[in-house]
Amino acid sequence: IRNKQGVVLIVAHTESTIEVSSFIHLHKILVEQNISPERVGYVMGNNWIVEVQYNNWCDVNDFQERLTLVNSYEQLHNKGMQLLKCNDNGNTFVSNDEFQDKSKKRKHQFMCLNRRIRPHRYVMISMLHHNNLLENNLVSFSLETGKDLNCMGSKGRPDKDTLIRILGKTKLMHKYVSYYDDLDKMSPRTIDFDNLQGIMGIGFESKEPYLDSYFSIVTETGFPEPTKFATEKIFRPILHFHPFIVYGSHESLKMLKELGFKTFSPFIDESYDEEESSFKRMQKITSEVKRICSMSQDEMHEWYYEMQDILIHNRELIKKYGERYHE
Repeated sequence: IRNKQGVVLIVAHTESTIEVSSFIHLHKILVEQNISPERVGYVMGNNWIVEVQYNNWCDVNDFQERLTLVNSYEQLHNKGMQLLKCNDNGNTFVSNDEFQDKSKKRKHQFMCLNRRIRPHRYVMISMLHHNNLLENNLVSFSLETGKDLNCMGSKGRPDKDTLIRILGKTKLMHKYVSYYDDLDKMSPRTIDFDNLQGIMGIGFESKEPYLDSYFSIVTETGFPEPTKFATEKIFRPILHFHPFIVYGSHESLKMLKELGFKTFSPFIDESYDEEESSFKRMQKITSEVKRICSMSQDEMHEWYYEMQDILIHNRELIKKYGERYHE
C-alpha cells in the first residue's frame, strides 16, 4: 500500500453515523504511517454531508491526496428491492388497488414507529402525549431497560442535555421529563410486530398500519446531532404510499429531492427542514403535527388523496432504485 501497489476499501454500506472527525483522524494516521490517503476508500450507507465536510477540511489544509468516500444509499436500494421481491421475503406492502380505494376512511391520523428509544424519540413521544395525540394513533415504543430497546442513558431515563438541545431550558422540557412514569406504564406499546427484540429495521414490513392511517412521523436515528444522515426509516413510508414528516437531520427533505423524490409542500409545511437549530426544528414540527391533526376525518381523507400524484411518483421511483440494488 505504501508503494501504491494496493488499496484498502472499508465497506460499511449499511452504516451512516460516522462523523467527519473520524475521517480526519484516519487521514492523519495514514500520513504519519507514510501511506497516501488516496489508497484508502470508505463506503458508507446514507450520510450526505460528511464527504463535503471532509473535502472542505482538505481544501483548507491544501491536501491534494485524499480518502475516497462513497455514499452508497444502500438502504434506499435495499428497501426498493424488498418491494420488488415482496412475494419472496414475507413482507407485505400496500397494493395499488388498496391505495386507490378511496371509499375506506382510515381510523387513525398517523403512525410513528419507534423500536429503540433514544432521547430525541422520547421528546417526540412526550410531545404527542402532551397534546393528547398518543392514545388514538399508531405509536410504538418501549421504555423497558436491559433489552436493547431503551437507549436513553443512565437507568433508562431521558438524557437532559439532549432534551435541552431540543426543547431549551423551558418549563416544557421539565414537563416532558415528568411524563416518564406515565409513558413507562404504557410500555411496551407495539403496532406492527409484537416482539420488538425480534425485528430489525431493514426488513419486517407490514402494510396494515399504513392502510389504517394517513401519514407517518418518521423518527430517524439522529435529530440534534451535527451529522446529516438517514437510514431505511425515511424510505419506509414511500413503500406504502404514505406522506411523512421527518423528525431527523437538517435538510433530510433536501436530500430526498436531490435523489428525485417529491415531498409534500404545500400540503405539509416543510420549512422545518431548513432549520439548522434542533430547537426551532422541533417547534415547527410540533406546530405542523398539531395543525394536521386538527383536521376532521373527512378533511384528512381529502388532504391525503390530494397528494396522490406525489405518492405514486415516489413509489415508482423507489422501485427503480430497487432494480439497481445488486448493481
